[in-house]
Amino acid sequence: MSNIHVALPAPASNGAGDAVDVSSFGAEKTITVAGNGSAFEPFITIEISNQETPTKWAPLWTFSSPGKKSLAVAAIWMRAVVSNYRTGSAQTVRVGSKFKAVSRLSLIAPEGNGAGDGVNSAAMPLLKTIQVCGPFRGALHVDSSQDGSTYSHVATFYSPGAKTFQAVTGFMRVSRNGVPKVNAGLPTVEITAVDSVTVAGGDNYQVVHYTAKGGEVDFMVKIPSPQADNTYGLLWAPAGMASVTTSLDMPRADRTATEFRVKCTALTAGDQLTFMVFAS
Repeated sequence: MSNIHVALPAPASNGAGDAVDVSSFGAEKTITVAGNGSAFEPFITIEISNQETPTKWAPLWTFSSPGKKSLAVAAIWMRAVVSNYRTGSAQTVRVGSKFKAVSRLSLIAPEGNGAGDGVNSAAMPLLKTIQVCGPFRGALHVDSSQDGSTYSHVATFYSPGAKTFQAVTGFMRVSRNGVPKVNAGLPTVEITAVDSVTVAGGDNYQVVHYTAKGGEVDFMVKIPSPQADNTYGLLWAPAGMASVTTSLDMPRADRTATEFRVKCTALTAGDQLTFMVFAS
């Protein structure tokens, strides 16, 4: 898996540099800022946009002096914005990462209080970055669901911005409350996602989908790519269930390098479970 690097143009003045496409960058990014040699180094703010054509931006990190910063974020575009400029040449700003393809979806926000339609997000990778573009008034919530009917908040915004989180989601939507009848605003919500945490040879987790035949209470699940031993970690989430199981256990003592045991209350035929296998 190759490393990729690009420059983020920074002007020798206050203002924003050109937008750079980083949609082929993985979640883990390292940004470096080399100084311009002046006694008073300018500030560099790294901004992201998840719009197809970037017109709205959200700040990611600000360098008050030359340095390096590593962080995880899913983004389509990045740029460098210079402030506190006094003198000297342009600073050199670069971002590096592993090659990974970013996926993207847009969510429709309701015009007032209430919830918008759910959008299927099951195919999106684990790490997701939400960008909310405004202006808008009231509280805006991005909600997640496994079955498309029961939702919970994963992020709340009171002003435009961006937030990153990690979660397995089946559906996502936007809901709003506290919206006034006058000048409510109609925000746009863009979500990008990319596989997170890379290691030599590939990702450090696998996603396994299981569809129930009906009546299972104790069964084994095969791991697509065998692990080195039985010390891997497991997480699970309901990914489309007629009735969410009230009890599920994956005993560590019963795991092997190729499969793991699941004990639960009886599943209904067609129930779907998603398991995440984290490498040891």
